[in-house]
Parts: sequence; structure tokens; C-alpha cells
Amino acid sequence: MSQETLGILGASLFTLGVSVAVAIHMHRHTFANLLSSIMGCLPGGLTAMTVLMDDYEEADENVVVVSQCLRLFVVEVSVPFLAINLFGGQITRAAGASLWVTTLGDFRSLFHPGWLLMVPLVFLGRFLAQKTHMPTGQLLGPILITSLFALWQGSVPRVPAPAMAFAQLHIGLYIGTMMDREKLLKTRELIPNVLLGSLLMVASSVALSLFMSRLYGFSTLTAFLALAPGGIAEMCLTGLEMHQDVAVILTYQLVRVLMLAMGVPFVIRRFFKPDSGKKGAAA
Repeated sequence: MSQETLGILGASLFTLGVSVAVAIHMHRHTFANLLSSIMGCLPGGLTAMTVLMDDYEEADENVVVVSQCLRLFVVEVSVPFLAINLFGGQITRAAGASLWVTTLGDFRSLFHPGWLLMVPLVFLGRFLAQKTHMPTGQLLGPILITSLFALWQGSVPRVPAPAMAFAQLHIGLYIGTMMDREKLLKTRELIPNVLLGSLLMVASSVALSLFMSRLYGFSTLTAFLALAPGGIAEMCLTGLEMHQDVAVILTYQLVRVLMLAMGVPFVIRRFFKPDSGKKGAAA
């Protein structure tokens, strides 16, 4: 990362810039307001935006969730398709089998005290973030304090897969209860804009990957998976099964996610005023 800092930051900013341009277009051509459009189009931001929109009365939960889910669907379908048919990636079953063995090992380590010791640390980070009025403190606080702890220790226990599955189920339940039937039906007119915008973000990742692969010397497929507007887990898993450099993919994806989680809330607060009533209810 120290040798490619400029490229990593530039690629992340480029991807975020394309998503903001798509959001502005969606705002101008649909009923969605600008804040909801931005929250709905930011890549890899479903969880972060779900937490952030609690602070803003202006944010339409239906627009944000529908846009994020549609974007995720387009990415999950188009990225593996392009990786195989455009960049010549080949999937092997061995990687999937080893991942399954790792998952079983995670289940056995569900009650290991190593990662359980991190739980009080997470609550401490959330408490400190709320005391300092940090945007999306319930998300940023745990991220920051565990990141600092990991840097101090050198390594920390990984959260077992069953615990991650439970957390994702909880997020899904929380998002699902936000839906409003009448507003959800109205979001049908967003579908063409979100689909075309998502395809534009994927296409821009293809173009940028050609440049980055020549600049730093890794394969074009590795560059594409590192820059694709998808989730860390999905892109790293695809890279693992196609024998690509997962370290590069993880680094680029992680920097963009951290930039999204840590930087975007401050930028949004700079241009949009949070609603104190919603923020107090969320706290």
C-alpha cells in the first residue's frame, strides 16, 4: 500500500466521483431528492448508508435501500460475468472447498474468547463516538477503535462466520422494517436510472483497471476486481476462486470502504444538516 498510495486513493476517489455523478443525474430526472440519491448510489455503502440515513429526515429510506440493493444486484451479476468473459478468469472448485473448511473452523471457534474480548471494545468505541458527536458513531466508533487496537496488537482474532451471518440477518431485518408500501411502489421509476448508473460504474471500473494494471504491473483481472463497485467479501472471494492477487483486491476495496465509512459522513454533514430528532431517536 505504501508504494501505491496515490493510485489507491485516486482510484477510490474516482469511483466515488462516478457514483456521485450518477446520483446527481438520478436526482434531476426522478422524484428522489439529492441526499437520498447520493446515499443510494455510493458503492459498497448499504450498511453505512443504512446507519447514516437515521440522522437525516430528508433521507428517503425506500429510495436508499432500493437503489443500493439494485446496484448490488447489478454488480454481483455483471462483475463475475465480465471477469470470466472479458478478462479470461477461470473458477476453480478447490478454492471454494478450502473456504468451506475455513467456515466450519469458524463455527467451532464461535465461543473462542479471543474475538469475544473485542465485544466490550466495540461498545466503548460506540460510546466515545456518540460523546464526540461523530457522524454514524454507532458504525465509525467500533471501526476506529478496533482498527487502532489491531494496529497496536499487530493482529486481532477474526469474527467467526456464524457471528457475521447473525449480524447480516440483523441488518436485513432492520432494513426490511423501514419499507413503506406506497413509497416502495413509487420507486419503480428509479429502476432504469439505477440499472444504467450501476452499469456505468462497472464500465468505468473496467476502463480504470486497464490503466492501473499497466501502471502497477498486476493483472487486469486483479485490477478489475480491486476497483469494481462491489463488496469486499464478494470481490475477494471471486479473486480467490480465480487465483488472483487477493492482497491487492482487499487493499483497494478496504480503502474505498473506509473512505466511504469515515469520510463520506463528514462530507454529507457539511452540505446537509442532520435532523436532531431522528438522531436522538437513533441514539
